[in-house]
Amino acid sequence: MLDEDTPLVALQYCLVVAKIARWEFPRVWPSFAEDLLAQIQAIATDPSLSAARRGIMENNVLYIMHLFVKSLSSRTLVLERQSLRQITPLVFAVLAPIYAERIAQFHEVMLRNQNHISDIATFFAES
Repeated sequence: MLDEDTPLVALQYCLVVAKIARWEFPRVWPSFAEDLLAQIQAIATDPSLSAARRGIMENNVLYIMHLFVKSLSSRTLVLERQSLRQITPLVFAVLAPIYAERIAQFHEVMLRNQNHISDIATFFAES
Protein backbone atom coordinates (compact mmCIF):
# COMPACT_ATOMS: atom_id res chain seq x y z
CA MET A 1 0.00 0.00 0.00
CA LEU A 2 2.95 2.33 0.32
CA ASP A 3 3.12 2.55 -3.45
CA GLU A 4 -0.44 3.89 -3.75
CA ASP A 5 -0.33 6.75 -6.22
CA THR A 6 -3.93 7.95 -5.90
CA PRO A 7 -3.58 10.89 -3.51
CA LEU A 8 -6.84 10.44 -1.61
CA VAL A 9 -6.37 6.70 -1.16
CA ALA A 10 -2.75 7.20 -0.09
CA LEU A 11 -3.82 9.88 2.39
CA GLN A 12 -6.44 7.60 3.95
CA TYR A 13 -3.96 4.74 4.15
CA CYS A 14 -1.40 6.96 5.88
CA LEU A 15 -4.02 8.23 8.32
CA VAL A 16 -5.17 4.71 9.19
CA VAL A 17 -1.63 3.42 9.78
CA ALA A 18 -0.77 6.47 11.91
CA LYS A 19 -4.00 6.10 13.91
CA ILE A 20 -3.27 2.43 14.59
CA ALA A 21 0.27 3.30 15.63
CA ARG A 22 -1.07 6.01 17.94
CA TRP A 23 -3.01 3.41 19.93
CA GLU A 24 -0.58 0.51 19.66
CA PHE A 25 2.77 2.24 20.24
CA PRO A 26 4.70 1.61 22.53
CA ARG A 27 2.78 -1.04 24.46
CA VAL A 28 1.48 -3.42 21.76
CA TRP A 29 3.66 -2.45 18.80
CA PRO A 30 6.94 -1.27 20.38
CA SER A 31 8.92 -1.62 17.16
CA PHE A 32 6.66 0.58 15.03
CA ALA A 33 9.12 3.48 14.79
CA GLU A 34 12.04 1.20 13.97
CA ASP A 35 9.93 -0.69 11.41
CA LEU A 36 8.89 2.55 9.74
CA LEU A 37 12.44 3.90 9.68
CA ALA A 38 13.67 0.60 8.24
CA GLN A 39 11.03 0.92 5.52
CA ILE A 40 12.24 4.45 4.72
CA GLN A 41 15.81 3.18 4.39
CA ALA A 42 14.74 0.18 2.32
CA ILE A 43 12.88 2.42 -0.13
CA ALA A 44 15.86 4.74 -0.43
CA THR A 45 18.28 1.93 -1.18
CA ASP A 46 16.15 -0.38 -3.34
CA PRO A 47 17.71 -0.36 -6.84
CA SER A 48 14.69 -2.09 -8.40
CA LEU A 49 12.38 0.88 -7.81
CA SER A 50 11.86 3.46 -10.53
CA ALA A 51 12.37 7.08 -9.54
CA ALA A 52 8.64 7.80 -9.76
CA ARG A 53 7.65 4.79 -7.68
CA ARG A 54 10.39 5.52 -5.14
CA GLY A 55 9.11 9.09 -4.82
CA ILE A 56 5.54 7.95 -4.23
CA MET A 57 6.54 5.34 -1.67
CA GLU A 58 8.91 7.71 0.09
CA ASN A 59 6.29 10.45 0.30
CA ASN A 60 3.72 8.05 1.72
CA VAL A 61 6.00 6.57 4.36
CA LEU A 62 7.35 10.00 5.32
CA TYR A 63 3.79 11.24 5.74
CA ILE A 64 3.04 8.31 8.04
CA MET A 65 6.16 9.24 10.03
CA HIS A 66 4.99 12.87 10.18
CA LEU A 67 1.57 11.87 11.51
CA PHE A 68 3.09 9.41 13.96
CA VAL A 69 5.59 11.88 15.41
CA LYS A 70 2.93 14.58 15.54
CA SER A 71 0.56 12.36 17.52
CA LEU A 72 3.35 11.07 19.75
CA SER A 73 4.53 14.58 20.59
CA SER A 74 1.08 15.49 21.88
CA ARG A 75 1.04 12.64 24.38
CA THR A 76 1.21 13.41 28.07
CA LEU A 77 1.93 10.00 29.63
CA VAL A 78 5.49 9.48 30.83
CA LEU A 79 6.00 6.19 28.97
CA GLU A 80 4.95 7.75 25.68
CA ARG A 81 7.14 10.81 26.22
CA GLN A 82 10.11 8.56 26.95
CA SER A 83 9.40 6.62 23.78
CA LEU A 84 9.52 9.84 21.77
CA ARG A 85 12.86 10.76 23.36
CA GLN A 86 14.25 7.32 22.55
CA ILE A 87 13.28 7.34 18.88
CA THR A 88 14.26 10.97 18.18
CA PRO A 89 17.95 10.21 17.40
CA LEU A 90 16.91 7.37 15.11
CA VAL A 91 14.43 9.57 13.27
CA PHE A 92 17.00 12.31 12.73
CA ALA A 93 19.64 9.83 11.59
CA VAL A 94 17.32 8.54 8.86
CA LEU A 95 15.62 11.78 7.87
CA ALA A 96 18.65 14.11 7.83
CA PRO A 97 20.19 12.56 4.67
CA ILE A 98 16.82 12.68 2.90
CA TYR A 99 16.43 16.32 3.86
CA ALA A 100 19.97 17.14 2.69
CA GLU A 101 19.32 15.38 -0.62
CA ARG A 102 16.11 17.35 -1.19
CA ILE A 103 17.84 20.63 -0.38
CA ALA A 104 20.65 19.79 -2.82
CA GLN A 105 18.09 18.93 -5.51
CA PHE A 106 16.25 22.18 -4.89
CA HIS A 107 19.48 24.16 -5.02
CA GLU A 108 20.39 22.52 -8.32
CA VAL A 109 16.97 23.33 -9.81
CA MET A 110 17.26 26.93 -8.64
CA LEU A 111 20.70 27.32 -10.21
CA ARG A 112 19.66 25.75 -13.52
CA ASN A 113 16.35 27.56 -13.83
CA GLN A 114 16.87 30.98 -12.31
CA ASN A 115 14.55 32.63 -14.81
CA HIS A 116 12.00 29.84 -15.24
CA ILE A 117 9.49 29.82 -12.40
CA SER A 118 7.50 27.01 -14.06
CA ASP A 119 10.45 24.59 -13.69
CA ILE A 120 10.74 25.44 -10.02
CA ALA A 121 7.01 24.89 -9.56
CA THR A 122 7.37 21.51 -11.30
CA PHE A 123 10.13 20.54 -8.85
CA PHE A 124 7.80 21.19 -5.93
CA ALA A 125 4.94 19.33 -7.57
CA GLU A 126 7.11 16.26 -8.09
CA SER A 127 8.66 16.29 -4.60
